[in-house]
Amino acid sequence: AFNIDPIRKARLEGFVGKKGLAKSPVGSLFGKLDPKAAAFGAIKLAKPLDREVPFTTAYGHVTLAGTVASATLVGTTKDATTAGQWVTEVRREITKTAGRDRTPAVAKKILGAIAVSSAGADVTLKASASTTELYDAFLAMMTREPPEPPMPPAP
Repeated sequence: AFNIDPIRKARLEGFVGKKGLAKSPVGSLFGKLDPKAAAFGAIKLAKPLDREVPFTTAYGHVTLAGTVASATLVGTTKDATTAGQWVTEVRREITKTAGRDRTPAVAKKILGAIAVSSAGADVTLKASASTTELYDAFLAMMTREPPEPPMPPAP
C-alpha cells in the first residue's frame, strides 16, 4: 500500500480491500508507518522477490522537514546471516559507486549520507539530503556523458 496524501486514508483503504488496511496482508506493519509522512508504504510477500532482494516484509516512509528529505526503509529477511550479508553487499556497492570518477560529486555526497545496518533479521536503511542536492544529483545523472560503447567483436 502506498499513500502520497495522508489526508486520503479512506481512498488508500479502498485500494487494499473492503476489510480495510488493518486486516490487509500489511496490516501488521501499519503501526510501524508514519501516516503523516510525505510518502509511506509497506509490502508483505510469501517469499523473497529474488536472491538479490531477500526481503519478505518491508515498510518505510519519506518525510520532508523544510528542505530536507529523509527516508527510512526497514526490511525483514529470513535470518540474521542473510541480513548481515545483504548489508555488507549494499555497503560495498555504495563505496564502489561513490569511488567512481564519473559519479557526480553531489551524488557522492548523498551516497555518503546513507546508513545501512542490521539487527537480527531486520535491515534498516536511512538517508537524508536536501531537496536541492536531490535535484542536482538527478540533473547530473541525467545530463552526464554516456560511457563509450564497447568495441564490436572481431569478425
